[in-house]
Amino acid sequence: MGYSYSIAVRPIVGSVVDAIENVVSGVPESRERSVQNPDAAARRLARKAAGRAAALSGVLALPPGVFGLLTVLPDLVAIWRIQA
Repeated sequence: MGYSYSIAVRPIVGSVVDAIENVVSGVPESRERSVQNPDAAARRLARKAAGRAAALSGVLALPPGVFGLLTVLPDLVAIWRIQA
């Protein structure tokens, strides 16, 4: 079942989808160097990223109502960048 958007909304939807694809599809180069114990280094990086993501989402979840809804997309983008 396809969606039928009005002619005025189609460019906006297309722009939002393109922006999300650009953010998600880009994988940055690694800034990490070779290490003796890659398992421990990976765990350390994962813990650091999880802490940053939790703090960011916690702060962006504070605004109530409509303002809270406006923080969903920036939260997703920021989490994707942290995880990348």
